[in-house]
Amino acid sequence: MIEMYSEVPTALLGFGRAGRATADFLLSRGARLTVYAPSAPDVETVRQYREKGVCFRIGPFPARFPERMLVRSPGIRPDLPSITASRKAGARLTSEIELLFAHCPARIIGVTGSDGKTTTANLIAALLRGAGHRVYLGGNNGNPLLPKVDEMRPTDAVVLELSSFQLMTLDRAPAIAVVTNISPNHLDWHTDMAEYVAAKRRICGEDTVRLVRNARCAEMAELSCPATVFSAEGDALLLADANGLRRLPVPKTFHLPGAHNRENLAAALAAVEGLVPPETVENTLDAFYGVLHRLQYVDTVGGVRYYNSSIDTSPTRTAAALAALGGNPLV
Repeated sequence: MIEMYSEVPTALLGFGRAGRATADFLLSRGARLTVYAPSAPDVETVRQYREKGVCFRIGPFPARFPERMLVRSPGIRPDLPSITASRKAGARLTSEIELLFAHCPARIIGVTGSDGKTTTANLIAALLRGAGHRVYLGGNNGNPLLPKVDEMRPTDAVVLELSSFQLMTLDRAPAIAVVTNISPNHLDWHTDMAEYVAAKRRICGEDTVRLVRNARCAEMAELSCPATVFSAEGDALLLADANGLRRLPVPKTFHLPGAHNRENLAAALAAVEGLVPPETVENTLDAFYGVLHRLQYVDTVGGVRYYNSSIDTSPTRTAAALAALGGNPLV
């Protein structure tokens, strides 16, 4: 890890929310930054960051970046020709998430999956907060945590929602890794399903104390770290690990409909085992009504219930939502 940021010219590839968070973090450490972006951010943002010493290069990427450290935004593939050429010349490639892992003093719980990772991550954060932990929730949900790393303590908990884009080059792993499920997704960006699965598998590594995975997720069954396997059967949540099988009733205070949400709850409970006293679970869940745009109840008009589930952008999500509301599950 390059620690002396002031001595290392750095290129930020992309300047969305994660890019600006990275810029703030690196500028606080005296870094010399150049932003490379296909289109210019708004004029006021450019003005503010230029006043802080940031240079901007707008348009196509050069054949090779002259900087020694490259920080890519999640949507930029790490194998672009200009990035490959720069790495061959000795540049180091990293990202906002990788910098967070390198500097975060707190326990990290990472959550990924094709579906359900946002709800599961929010459930984990709510359960930890309900037990009195100070929690930082961020990652793929659009809340970069890197600027907050200096206020974090070893006793805190960081819950990170991680996409395949973020995981693709991750060189560290969370203490607890949660995989909700795997199904074909983002294949317009990944070269094939094998690359997508390989990215998801990077959530589990040498730093991982425990993997929490779906019993139906064969793609994660081959990973070697200790695992808790979860599933949902009717009104019961099943957790299995080296200590045996545990059958837990779905708390009566759990408001989210559908078998997929019971699986999300099983994953969350498995992730916080040993961190959250069982007696705090029901009260915490009673105050949890889900995440925006995910089977979010809107109103009843003329006897018809309306739900906002606009996040359902894949067939598996749409089928799960219909099944939860009593519609044809389709698959």
